[in-house]
Amino acid sequence: MRLVKRADGYYVQFCISVERLETAPMTGKTIGLDVGLKEFYTDSNGFMAPNPRFLRRGEARLKQAGRLVNRKVKGGSNRRKAKVILGKRHLKIQRFPLYNGTINNNKISSCIKN
Repeated sequence: MRLVKRADGYYVQFCISVERLETAPMTGKTIGLDVGLKEFYTDSNGFMAPNPRFLRRGEARLKQAGRLVNRKVKGGSNRRKAKVILGKRHLKIQRFPLYNGTINNNKISSCIKN
C-alpha cells in the first residue's frame, strides 16, 4: 500500500497480484501504426492523427501560475493557495487524454509487439 499526495488530493495505491485474461473476438482486420513527432500516429489506411501539443498550449498558463507563486510572500497563505493552483495546472497537463480512437473507429483486435 502506498499513500500519494497530489495537488487535488490524496490517493491510495494498492499492489495486488491477479491473473487477468481478456478475450476479444477476432475480427480478421489488421492495421499498422507508425508513431511519429509530426503526426501523433499514421495508420496503414493512410489516416494521420494530429499531434496533440498539450504541453505547448499549457505552457503559458504554467508560466503565469509560476509568476503568481513567485510574487507572493514566502510562508503566506496566499502563496500556499497559488502553489495549489500551480499544482492543479501541472496535473491538468499531465492527465491530458491522448488519442485512443483508432481501435474504436476501425473495430480491430489490438496486439502489442515488444
